[in-house]
Amino acid sequence: MIRALPEILVRVPDAAYLIVGDGSAAEQLRRLADQVGVAEHVHFAGFVPDHELAGYYHLCDLFVMPSKELNGDTEGFGIVFLEAAACGKAAIGGRTGGVVEAVQDGRTGLLVEPESTAEIADAAVRLLTDIELAQRMGEAGRRRVAESMQYQDIAANILGACCAGAATPRSVA
Repeated sequence: MIRALPEILVRVPDAAYLIVGDGSAAEQLRRLADQVGVAEHVHFAGFVPDHELAGYYHLCDLFVMPSKELNGDTEGFGIVFLEAAACGKAAIGGRTGGVVEAVQDGRTGLLVEPESTAEIADAAVRLLTDIELAQRMGEAGRRRVAESMQYQDIAANILGACCAGAATPRSVA
């Protein structure tokens, strides 16, 4: 996302990118923001306790995390995308791993090729400038989470799949 920010700023000059969390890559991301020339538009919140996360989601206009595969490791289910959706935010995610399950492309957000700064920038500009579209996607995401992504529903689906699998006869070679 930081590499896409210069292109975004050409079309949305007041755009800012807020990074929440204090992972091992924070210093590397700060250096990258300096190198790319967007440090004044990138803000680091650092560690945020779980009970304060919703406030940060509500601060943003959209949620962007273009996860990519790194050494065979990909984003799991992408719970942060569901957290953003629960707060009514449209999401932009990388077309990889579990993100494709969490973000419904064109409905609750946009999926992009994670290595394409042009795709990331185009998606961000689209949602930052088409506020009605971003709101529709955010609302669709919020409804999806409320209607079908509650822990009890997910647990029932997993339990049903496990029970169905246990009832299926298998041969052992």
